[in-house]
Amino acid sequence: MRSSKLFLIALAVFTTACADATRPVATPGDESFAHALDAEPTLAQVAGALARGLASPDARRQILAAMRASTEVEHQLILGEYLGSPEGRDLLAGSAAALNTDEAAFLARVARLDEVAQLVISVPLREHRLTWRGSPDIGVAGSWDPDVLDFAVHEPGGRRAEATEMRHIQRYGAFFYVAPRENWGTRIGHQADVPGAVIQDPDDGETAVVWTYKVGDAEPLTLDYGRFESEEDLDTARNYLLASFGLAREGNVAGHPHYDPLVTYSPTDLIGFKSLYNTEWGREEVRISVGYTNSHGTLVTGTASYGGVRDGRWVTIDPAREMLPVSPKPGGANFEVSAVELDPIWDDDLGSAVVTFENGPRTYALSVNLRVRSEVALTW
Repeated sequence: MRSSKLFLIALAVFTTACADATRPVATPGDESFAHALDAEPTLAQVAGALARGLASPDARRQILAAMRASTEVEHQLILGEYLGSPEGRDLLAGSAAALNTDEAAFLARVARLDEVAQLVISVPLREHRLTWRGSPDIGVAGSWDPDVLDFAVHEPGGRRAEATEMRHIQRYGAFFYVAPRENWGTRIGHQADVPGAVIQDPDDGETAVVWTYKVGDAEPLTLDYGRFESEEDLDTARNYLLASFGLAREGNVAGHPHYDPLVTYSPTDLIGFKSLYNTEWGREEVRISVGYTNSHGTLVTGTASYGGVRDGRWVTIDPAREMLPVSPKPGGANFEVSAVELDPIWDDDLGSAVVTFENGPRTYALSVNLRVRSEVALTW
């Protein structure tokens, strides 16, 4: 039984290695950005059709149950997958009928949008997830740019309303948002998969953490914290990951990437983060990286991606999350810490700073062109 469990933990390490560790980001000059602009009318059309489809009580009941069971940030669902599932059949039928087309053609329309970026549907406002019980007072909007609250909200009866302020979407019993998928993590402490009257229970976990360790050109290995049932399982997975790079978490570290001679394992941990630069109207997806170049000229990086970070809030990481299996040493290489807010079009730079042993463990102000945009607390 234990060997089987260890196999599953090892599998979790490697199967998450394809997560968002090296996700390409489009910029205003990129072809993918142009495609997003070209697809904007289609996305709005799909959002309007989904609103008409959610006029069905059965469709609302089914999507509430599916979102409740989701383990992703904001209980989001991958739109194309959901519509193609038995649970999404009523919503698919109603949405296709709203556009006077068949179900296969509507799924093909969503698939074409997925070629620009994979779309998800979520209820981004926490108060809606905690209270909505399937009532028809809903709105649906679609947008490629989660930074901007400026879009048309479609209602089941066919009405369209412009939303430029939070109060415009807060007035609904539930506001559904179709947008590119930004986060690939599993919520830590997510609620049990049992039936319930609302999407989210008050004690449900809301944040996801994905930790990636990369040495040079080697394939990055990734841990999705929310996939592990206990700290013991997570600890086992960390050990497995580090052993894959010839590292050990206790005693001397053979083949240590930072020092010859051998040194004792002593990691750099992330204990807190705060964004001082609001980039979105809801929650943010933040990626924090710590890296250095070892004595062999190889870049070593540890990266933590956080989904579900609230605007402008200090996030205390408890327990501390390991960023690197090594820490700054007297006379050793400088470490650099940086942060970005992830976006499907282009990322927002939240700043960077240089960390040395002489600086000591503390809160580092991360700046861009001398403007402080975020703070990161590290210890070792």
